Amino acid sequence: MRWEARPTIRESEYSVSGSDVPRTSAENAATGDASMASLVRAADDAVAAMAGEYLSWAEAELGRLGAAIEGVEADRPAPATMAAIQDSLHNLKGTSPTFGFPLVGQIAQSGMALVKNRAALAPSRLDLLRDHAAALSVVLGNRIHGDGGDSGRQLLRRLDERRQALGA
Repeated sequence: MRWEARPTIRESEYSVSGSDVPRTSAENAATGDASMASLVRAADDAVAAMAGEYLSWAEAELGRLGAAIEGVEADRPAPATMAAIQDSLHNLKGTSPTFGFPLVGQIAQSGMALVKNRAALAPSRLDLLRDHAAALSVVLGNRIHGDGGDSGRQLLRRLDERRQALGA
């Protein structure tokens, strides 16, 4: 197996053959591959630089989610509004672990299950969706990194129990 870089990239630095590619950063360190270790450090530095922007982005995404939730009419929400809710939850779920907020991702995933394949939301689902948004607001507003400890687990458990009671 052989991968060739695009001609605009210095091929001598980035062309590799399959068995020569280290599989983990530990293997990179063990092989002494300075160029690969340098790339890993550069990627880590880029993620760290974006971490400060993540909270601003996540809070803006939470604002879009809140606006979409408030725009829902329980019996017949517009398809675009439901799509906006699903998109915001999906975006929060997907990005949060990268920046140290897995609890945000877990809450968003629970919210996604609540609205999955729904063209409408009964009042009880809409209320629970609002509670998910409120939980996201608390976690982001208080900068709760990680899983939130016992409080985070209790919060998730309560949201999941209520969601499951609704059959979602």
